[in-house]
Amino acid sequence: MGRYKKENERSSKNKIEMIDFLNRVKLVALVLIVVTGLFVYFFIYNAMVKESKTSMVEKFQESGNLNHYMIKYSIDRAKEGTKSLSSRTMIKEAIVDYLDGKKSLEELKTYSQDKYLEGVKALDNIIYAERIVEGESIVKYTRADKSISQASLEKIISEDSMLIDINEGDSRLEIYSPIKKDQEIIGHDYLVYTIRHELDSLSGEKVKVELTSHDDHIQLLENSQILESNGDRFLLQTDKSFYVLSKIEGKYLYTKISKLDLFED
Repeated sequence: MGRYKKENERSSKNKIEMIDFLNRVKLVALVLIVVTGLFVYFFIYNAMVKESKTSMVEKFQESGNLNHYMIKYSIDRAKEGTKSLSSRTMIKEAIVDYLDGKKSLEELKTYSQDKYLEGVKALDNIIYAERIVEGESIVKYTRADKSISQASLEKIISEDSMLIDINEGDSRLEIYSPIKKDQEIIGHDYLVYTIRHELDSLSGEKVKVELTSHDDHIQLLENSQILESNGDRFLLQTDKSFYVLSKIEGKYLYTKISKLDLFED
């Protein structure tokens, strides 16, 4: 009897020790799982998420920079088209003949009409064009309910080199271009282009591309965190959005996306 009792006690003790050992193993395994999970979450998953978000912001910045070059390209094309129009030889020589008294004002207008309009209609995005010689309107083209203002007329006459002005309110590009013969100014062209559809084509459901004034761009800078800057180009962050802001012909262009839309995936 005593022998069986001792064997039973020994067996029970071994079972308890085995259970204690298994419980310790389970506890160690649980601790390892928790520690591994925390390590993976804080050091691997978070790093991957952060890297993914950084990559998304960088791609957005690249998109904003590309938008800047696309709008600048449209403006440069308008400048080249205006320069070409102002230097067309035949209608420029007609101005010289008028100033020399070889043509009357009406003859100049009649001669310039078709040739000028032909050149204007070849320009992309043009909505208004007018040629001024000695304060007189020689020929005019318009696709909008617009006429030249007195301020624009005065500016035209005073300019001796091409002047670019962007009206951000209605997304129009105004170009004042002197007509020169042997470095002498003999007239001026005033051309207005729209860049509205370029801005709209670059914008989308989530991304907005728009022009802003000097005052509005200052306000945006003051109320944003500057993540990166390069001259007149900025990557900005507000509580809700990211912006790529860049200077273009004295005004500013921005590309904007909300953080929710950028990181929604």
